[in-house]
Amino acid sequence: MNIKQILKWGIIVGLFATLIVPFIVSNGMYFPFIVGKAFAFRIIIEIIFALWLILIFKDKEARPKFSWVALLAILFVVVMFIADILGVAPSKSLWSNFERMDGWVTLIHLLMYFVVFASVIKEDVLYWFLRASVGLSAVMTVMAFADISNGIYRVSGPLGNPIYISIYFLFNFFFILILLYKDVLLKCLENGKIIAQKFFSNWLLYVYSILAIVLAYLIYTTSRGVILGLGVGLLISALLVAIFEKNNLLLRKISAVVFAVILIFGFAYSCFVFRDTAPYQAIGLGKVAQKIVNSDFIKNHGTIERLLSISLTDLNGQARQLVWPMAIKGEIERPILGWGQENFNYVFNKYYDPKMYSQEQWFDRAHNMPLDMLVAGGLLGFLLYLGLYFACLYELWRKGDRLSVIEKAIITGLLAGYFFQSLFVFDNNVSFILFFTVLGIVHIYSGRQKSGEGTNMQKVSVWMDETGKNDEAVNYIVLPIVIIALGASLYFVNIKPIQTNLNLISAVQTQNQYPDLSYNFFQKAVSNGFLGLPEVRERLLESAPAVYRGTVATQDLKNKFVDLAYIQIKEQVLGKEVPAGSGKFVGGYPNDARYQEFFGSFLSNLGDFNQALIYLLNAEKLSPAKQAFKTALVNAYLNLGQIDNVVKEAKESYELETSYPETKIIYGVALIFAQDQKTFDALWGNATTSDQRIPSAYMAIAKGYYEKGVISTAVNLLRKGEKINPNMTTQLEGMISSIYKGINPFK
Repeated sequence: MNIKQILKWGIIVGLFATLIVPFIVSNGMYFPFIVGKAFAFRIIIEIIFALWLILIFKDKEARPKFSWVALLAILFVVVMFIADILGVAPSKSLWSNFERMDGWVTLIHLLMYFVVFASVIKEDVLYWFLRASVGLSAVMTVMAFADISNGIYRVSGPLGNPIYISIYFLFNFFFILILLYKDVLLKCLENGKIIAQKFFSNWLLYVYSILAIVLAYLIYTTSRGVILGLGVGLLISALLVAIFEKNNLLLRKISAVVFAVILIFGFAYSCFVFRDTAPYQAIGLGKVAQKIVNSDFIKNHGTIERLLSISLTDLNGQARQLVWPMAIKGEIERPILGWGQENFNYVFNKYYDPKMYSQEQWFDRAHNMPLDMLVAGGLLGFLLYLGLYFACLYELWRKGDRLSVIEKAIITGLLAGYFFQSLFVFDNNVSFILFFTVLGIVHIYSGRQKSGEGTNMQKVSVWMDETGKNDEAVNYIVLPIVIIALGASLYFVNIKPIQTNLNLISAVQTQNQYPDLSYNFFQKAVSNGFLGLPEVRERLLESAPAVYRGTVATQDLKNKFVDLAYIQIKEQVLGKEVPAGSGKFVGGYPNDARYQEFFGSFLSNLGDFNQALIYLLNAEKLSPAKQAFKTALVNAYLNLGQIDNVVKEAKESYELETSYPETKIIYGVALIFAQDQKTFDALWGNATTSDQRIPSAYMAIAKGYYEKGVISTAVNLLRKGEKINPNMTTQLEGMISSIYKGINPFK
């Protein structure tokens, strides 16, 4: 076997190895379901890309060909790089974090994967790649059913998220359809007709069919969006076959029936989604749908209930319904190149909707992939992202002459289903890999050499031919450059971040029993670079107070923990001071409300409320509609005894969204401390609560009156607390009884 064959098969083995990525769970690392997969994929791709760079000097067939898919993929990655560099937090956009392992670094690896896959994989190997993927999906189903047997309602397997695993199953479901055509249907066709005996005697028919049914069932049990995406994909595939298949009348008829059945199911499902709208109510379908939803049968079947419970009315107040308008506002503010990847939190904070008080407070995604792209890359990035889909369709139906109508229809259905489900979720590393795999498949069947003598590409090709014939040039110039580049990439992109991650998880695991070791691990983690540094600092902020309150660490070590946390969060907010002592800072995230609030809360915990106010007010300025920031300010002002400011912030917080019980209680407490009973009565009326904070506030004020000897007022205040929280009647009546007996109940 010559060097060309060794390189080629080394690359192919590496590409097949990427199929194992979804199964990797790095339990010894921070975010084990995400980090291990991402690093494994990156390391594999960097190695095979290096092999490919050498191979293209030896093998002309391994060089990239032109397709609109390839061009759009390259332009998309380039434009996203520009958007990231010009965005609000470039380093975050480039590197992402351990929780997501996304950002431009992931995009460039996906592009490298696409280029190598589309250049080296040929048709015969491609179908073995699909068979391997489908075979591994069968292993994944076994793992999923193991979860079900353990009582897990929505399985997630080694992907760690029900939506992620359902998207994985979605792709493999359509891969099975391709293989059913290739390994079963084609082998029983004679003169355009299906030979029934051959068809039903092919054991692969039953293997693929059973696996497809199992995958569909698992998708159904895990994600509403993906099961709807599967339905949309099958609908599109069936329609295309029914329209364009010319060689087999039976297949056209079967596809037409499938299309009609799915359409009927789709209409039936719309009766549930739109059951509250006037048209469906007018014809009675809305009422029927509501009765079905309320039936005992549906309520006793959790999966069906989740699927049928969706309605337009139920969407009111839901996270996505509130977050998507924020994304649109963010796009309007930065329309061309957006905010950069991983920066949706800036949009979320700036345009925060107070109605989201009961939802997650730190959204970093719009939960809608097109909207996420619109925010991250602006109109340019968004259009290029959509362009990938359109380029696929163009190449499939205009240039993919080697593909049958059925294969084109299946791939089109896959793209349609994947895009539809992406309207409700965001991508992850595994789904991105599968998407770029489909892009690569389309390119394999449509890629072509650009014609024209003397073109730059042709000149490059000729130069590579000549260089490849010169072993010395390859061995002493090309090979060393590739090895050095690979080594640098492996170290800076993978090894150093892995060290950071391992130090972080070690710091967290040892903080309770061995705080001295934890401190050393934190020191290593914060000094190791870029990827994951904000997460290290966040965990340090959580760990430092815990160690300080604990009894294991010495006082000196406790002080070191607090000092390290203080320095790190200050650098996160302001950047590093250059030169030291100058008061000038570079880097940092000064416009990130999250870290301003973290720093302020950290200083509050240390008792430095005056300094805390600086950062808490910054957070409020960056996210003026978020009640949590105003609550932090209320606490700081209360500790400083600035009651007027306490009332001001509490009132503003309550008025942002008056249906939020928490802000009503806080405003009530503020009014009690301000002794504004008239406003409190107007706010609270005859309402009661089981919350103890309002009675406790009355108790605090009553204590002051008791100590001044104004007994009647103290008793009156305690009775007001009793009225607000009847559950505390026994306690408060006991305190009143003690007062009348001359016993101090406030000791």
